[in-house]
Amino acid sequence: MDPDLDAFFHVMISRVEKGFFKDTIFLEPDCSIDEEAKKFSVVIFVLKASPVLVKTIVRLINERRDEAKYLVFFCPRYTVMCKEILEEGTVLKSLNIYELPYELMPLEKDVLTLDDNESFRNLVLGYNYQPLTLVKHSLQRIEALYGKIPLKFAKGAWSCSVLDALQGKDKESKQEKTDESQYSEIDVLVLVDRTVDLFTPLLTQMTYEGVIDEFFNIKSGIIKVDEHIVDPDTKGPTGTKTMYLFSQEDIMFGETRDLHFNLMKEQFPKKFEEMKSLCEKKNAFKTVAEMTDYVKRLRSLKIPQLKNFFNLNFNLLAHLDTLVAKPGFKQVLEMEIKTITADDVSREVMQNLEMEITKCENRTQLLRVMCLLSLVNNGLSKEQYNTLTKEFVDAFGISELMRILNLDRAGILRKEKTGAAWKSLKDAFKLINEDTQITSNPNDITYTYNIYAPLSVRLVDKLIDNAWTGSEVDKIPGPKRVPKDSRMKLKKALDPSKGERRKVIMVYYVGGITYAEMSCYRLLSEQTGIQFIVATTQFLNGNKMMDAFKDELGSLLKPESLTEVL
Repeated sequence: MDPDLDAFFHVMISRVEKGFFKDTIFLEPDCSIDEEAKKFSVVIFVLKASPVLVKTIVRLINERRDEAKYLVFFCPRYTVMCKEILEEGTVLKSLNIYELPYELMPLEKDVLTLDDNESFRNLVLGYNYQPLTLVKHSLQRIEALYGKIPLKFAKGAWSCSVLDALQGKDKESKQEKTDESQYSEIDVLVLVDRTVDLFTPLLTQMTYEGVIDEFFNIKSGIIKVDEHIVDPDTKGPTGTKTMYLFSQEDIMFGETRDLHFNLMKEQFPKKFEEMKSLCEKKNAFKTVAEMTDYVKRLRSLKIPQLKNFFNLNFNLLAHLDTLVAKPGFKQVLEMEIKTITADDVSREVMQNLEMEITKCENRTQLLRVMCLLSLVNNGLSKEQYNTLTKEFVDAFGISELMRILNLDRAGILRKEKTGAAWKSLKDAFKLINEDTQITSNPNDITYTYNIYAPLSVRLVDKLIDNAWTGSEVDKIPGPKRVPKDSRMKLKKALDPSKGERRKVIMVYYVGGITYAEMSCYRLLSEQTGIQFIVATTQFLNGNKMMDAFKDELGSLLKPESLTEVL
């Protein structure tokens, strides 16, 4: 099985049937089938359309050379490239090939993902636009299951092309003719390109879940850590431990994931004590309803596992605390803050960057700061650009030149003064709050990045406020799609007095979302009373974003109309 599908099977098949994974061999380029497994007459391969893993399948089958029956399931699509590799390997005729066309996978009650970890790379570098097709198909499935969404908004070229494909060429007339009395469980759809807000992924996430992602790269709710980190008493050689970070399973994680990391040492034990006291609560009920609610909460705690969850998270937290306390991490945070609060390229940030680069450490983090500096200042001067890129390549090797070229061509690390004016965005969307209070009950989403509110979330908040009829949205480069009479229709759609259920907004990120942005939507949901369901092509952070520009030079194809590929 493709390791990237571990989360999919963990969530979709069963969280109870752990035996499903016990005898599974993960497909990796250097994996092999042991003698015991070779006795099976039926072999099932389940994978994404990865050319590397398809070549691995060819090798494994050719090594066996037996009469076993081979079933291959591609998730979600079987591509032409994969077929060509199987044909060249002379194994195609011996395979039974199927597609497992899953679309949005529910990681949490408020999070859905396509789990396409190459979507940002493919879209921003123009390798292919298949992710847009997957987004369109997933929305068609959502509407088939939950009713046609009456109001749809989009910002950014990718999102607008998806919405155009959904609505057809005559978008305006179709939206006007929609039967508004038709029932839908989702009131509003908002499609947002990741390129609308490239600032946020470059900054360091400061929620508990976000910090875990920064250091351990969460893959669809899963991280792999050294055993000695989560179990310091382990003696002798250690392997890796898989942690499933799902709130339904790890109640301690679910209670603390949205907290600011600096509060964790104080709040984590408190949360544990609260749960323990709930378990010990007796004879304190005045009504049957209170007793029923208590029993439900008690069952959800999974008491036998509570102490284990506490120990795992506490040990992980202790390890993260040592990483966050390192001077290099603090230096990067300081440079980020100074970059987003200054009105021009900070000389101090430039000097600090040059000094840190010469240490040949924190390669990816420093590249993130360079890109942030470029985006915030709408490009660097020729002298600044040449100085930083030359020193970076000298420090980390000529192989970094390809990545810098890709970042330049994508407009993220550039010397031309083009793009969104950061100062006007900062003021229009109130992105900076230097008086942010870091508390267990925050009142502003800026706490997720210390003093910064993600632009993409402020954009959605602005939609609730004025349906994007103000001038602020036009300060962000890229097309937008807004229904006719959007303000009046949105007010009607989100009127809490109409209907018995909470109003629901689905926000769909095309290109990826950060975990800290997810925390913002949970806070926004508490403040507005609106239920936010967030869908995304993948989860992204600054490290994954920088990795997307490695190696090959992107084609950056610009078709006349992205709708043509849909």
